[in-house]
Amino acid sequence: MAKSKNKSKKTTNQRRKAIKRPIRSVREWIGGRVAFPVHLIDGDEPACPEVILWLESPGDLIVFHELVEHGEQCVSFDGQPVSFGNTLLAAMESPIIGRPRRPTRIRVADVVLAEEIREVAPDIEIKIAPTPELNAVIDFFMEQAGDGIDVENQQSHFQNGRISEPSVDQLFHTARRLYLAAPWKKIRSDRQVLLLDVPALEVENFCVSIIGIAGERMGLVLYPSVAGFSRFLDFLAENADGFDLDSVDMGTSMLTLNFHRATDLPQSLRHEAAKHGWPVADTNAYPLVTHYQPDRIPKPPTEREVRIVSVCAAALTDFFDKHAELLRAGYPADPFTASFTTEDGIEARLTFPDKASLPADMVDETLDDSLTHPLGEDTSEDLSDKMFSDTLPREEQSRIVLQFKDNHYSAWPDQPLPALNGETPRKAVKTNMGRRQVTLLLKDFEKTEAQQPESARYDFSGLRAELGIEDDPASRE
Repeated sequence: MAKSKNKSKKTTNQRRKAIKRPIRSVREWIGGRVAFPVHLIDGDEPACPEVILWLESPGDLIVFHELVEHGEQCVSFDGQPVSFGNTLLAAMESPIIGRPRRPTRIRVADVVLAEEIREVAPDIEIKIAPTPELNAVIDFFMEQAGDGIDVENQQSHFQNGRISEPSVDQLFHTARRLYLAAPWKKIRSDRQVLLLDVPALEVENFCVSIIGIAGERMGLVLYPSVAGFSRFLDFLAENADGFDLDSVDMGTSMLTLNFHRATDLPQSLRHEAAKHGWPVADTNAYPLVTHYQPDRIPKPPTEREVRIVSVCAAALTDFFDKHAELLRAGYPADPFTASFTTEDGIEARLTFPDKASLPADMVDETLDDSLTHPLGEDTSEDLSDKMFSDTLPREEQSRIVLQFKDNHYSAWPDQPLPALNGETPRKAVKTNMGRRQVTLLLKDFEKTEAQQPESARYDFSGLRAELGIEDDPASRE
């Protein structure tokens, strides 16, 4: 009997030790810079932001986010440099959810980001691997935010007043003549290019590719240079079997003119064209200009870019009216240049370059089929939606950010949190200890939000009411 009691006592002690022994779990943080598919309108140029995100796994909890300008240099929208490594330190010191803490492992998508992390946290394990969770957050956010944007009635060719009526009028007139001239029926391949110079618009040696020889997606593409077009061809060759839309690098930016069916356009654009009497060749020939960045994200065109496309369309129409036989014969032994002057006095020059001056992948005579263009992944309706719905004033951007936060915090009460020992806030508030912990978390949130611009500041009173925690403004000051 005594032996049985000792055995029972030993078992009980073992259980107590097991309870006291801390459970070690891997807390992985996933970080990176993700393109934010909207454009902020602030002056003449639309600004394309990115967002630095830090997620905690499991649960994909957002512990940090900051909007920065799109580009090689990571800077905030007030021009201050932003260090990716320092965002990790900020996330650890003051995470959006929970108390200050450190991850046991970090996952980022490339070596550059990993090096920035090693500089500030050399003792944390770093894994370089894809981070699809970050793109999923942005996709979910845009899907939810888009439900509140009346895209159909907001779209305009004038781009919130950034493009003048004369420029749009000129685009429609020159695009109509180009469509009727149908240069895509008079070339051997859309690898055949012309070089465009428009000194008045600071255009030098732009590379012009005419697309649509297969009878669909007719239009033209302007690349900043022949080298840019060559890099684009390399991109196509390397991704012949498809590519990841979340990590595209086409090797160049491009300016496109595409013709769209009237039925694919938002009603506001069709009505606008009819109201102003802008001409089209037929109902399949509504022109739209788009600026694509190397990552394939469409950017609203500027006034200058619309004018460049209009001048190019007019010059191409004239060139093919007079010299179409040159392109049918293939690249010439010597370059051929033709000049053209628009009705408003802008001079343009189109040069048909000689074969020796071009990369081999552009002059291969066996490649007479149409390029499989990555922009063809989008329908006409998709493109027009992106062009116009992504052009948002800052007030609308603030509304979207608030919608993002609302979606995030609406799900928060039912998220298991490490700060609550794996319990959800909704369950934790049922005990006195848990209630105090949730109250502290909310105070942390409110302190963080107090540092945000007032227009994008989240109100936690609804969340407090849902959890039955008294909203005490004095406690948040």
